[in-house]
Amino acid sequence: MKREVPERRDLRDVLRRRGLRATGPRVAVYEAFLRLGGHRSVDDVHGALERSETGLTRASVYNVVADLERVGLLKRPVLGSGAARYEIAEAAHDHFVCRLCGAVLDVPAAGDRLPPGIDLPAGVFVENAHRVYRGLCAECHRTHSGG
Repeated sequence: MKREVPERRDLRDVLRRRGLRATGPRVAVYEAFLRLGGHRSVDDVHGALERSETGLTRASVYNVVADLERVGLLKRPVLGSGAARYEIAEAAHDHFVCRLCGAVLDVPAAGDRLPPGIDLPAGVFVENAHRVYRGLCAECHRTHSGG
């Protein structure tokens, strides 16, 4: 899902409020994540920036992504094997990963309640939980189930 990208000056304000200098590379990478939407690898973002001729190296994109994740503007959901993917940090949600095509879809969070049958050790306090559901997306199910 692509999203509307705020004005550059607004992006600069967002970065400053999070304690980062609003450098050109940081604005460009954050803008790319906003524009691309979804769950993107550093290579996805670097490729998009290469096409826009920013001149950022892959290593620079990695460094900026690390900065943006550190201050809570990006998050890295744990989706399993493969390249790390990042997304704009928004409301808590879970994920669905298609086992055939690898599509990643957002799923409304199941809430902070533990599923039935989960017993935690005494005295622990869960601050957050993330669930990943796996199976077939609608397209793969349609294609591979003959229907």
